[in-house]
Amino acid sequence: MHPSLRVIVFVAAVLTLVLVSTLLVAAYERGAQRFRFSRGQAVTGTTTATTAVSIDAIYLNPELGLILHYPSNWIPEQGGVSAMTLPTRFRGVDGFFELAVTGEPGMTLSLAVNDLAYGEEQPYGANPRITAITVSGQEGRLIAATDPNITDAAILVPFPRPVTLNGQSAAFLVLHTDQAHLEALAAQLRFVRNQSGEITGLPNILVYEPRSNDVVDGTVSIVGVARVFPASPAGRENTLSLRLVDPYTNRVFLEQTTMATAPNAGAYGTFAIDLNFPRIENLRSATLEVFQASPRDGLPARQAGTPTDVVAIPLRFAP
Repeated sequence: MHPSLRVIVFVAAVLTLVLVSTLLVAAYERGAQRFRFSRGQAVTGTTTATTAVSIDAIYLNPELGLILHYPSNWIPEQGGVSAMTLPTRFRGVDGFFELAVTGEPGMTLSLAVNDLAYGEEQPYGANPRITAITVSGQEGRLIAATDPNITDAAILVPFPRPVTLNGQSAAFLVLHTDQAHLEALAAQLRFVRNQSGEITGLPNILVYEPRSNDVVDGTVSIVGVARVFPASPAGRENTLSLRLVDPYTNRVFLEQTTMATAPNAGAYGTFAIDLNFPRIENLRSATLEVFQASPRDGLPARQAGTPTDVVAIPLRFAP
């Protein structure tokens, strides 16, 4: 082959290789952008991508009168509203939410937004993005930073009726979260009055603490909400049964009862108890069961009743 022809062929091959490499890089970047969007991260501009956020756990708080669905990999943390029986702060590796209350009865929404978004600390930057939303018929606001270095955001919405905690009334709910979960949580938030028969589609017992496979040592703190139906005899309304079971033999080695603070039969109430248990030689784990006795049987489960609405949580004992 003539030398000049070989040079032309070589140059053509190099140009073809460069073109193919450029197309592959562009395709990869487009695929990466689509992947980042599907994970629910913030995108440029004023839109937060939340379409693929997994919201599959239920949080019901009768004291605040709200239901919220949230990611099941988020676990309770200390903090939040100190006057609450239930945990009000949950966190996971990919985000969090924390509940708070603010504003005296009679405060306007615009004033509450101004205090939260433009206070001295400016938690959402100097120029936050504020968007109108509606939660259970209540007009509220989404507040998020436009500064890409600030990921915190908040949902501010007035309660249908002011709530009272420790003798103090508050007019607004504040749900602090991260921008990646802001719109998804807002879409899953609703207010309820917690009257008998009003809340449907939820389990009768929800346990927030302990979590599955928590390590415990001598005491386990149990916190949750329950809707306990009267099971006769009189005086046992709102009674829950708790027991620790050997997962290998099904032997019950501890059983106790506690009360849910429901306002009336058929409504949800909170419960919290520290269950002290003996150490069993060579036993490294147990199953915590929280349940109510069957109304049909009419007796406590330890006597003759059939456990219903059983929530079973595997626990590990500290060495």
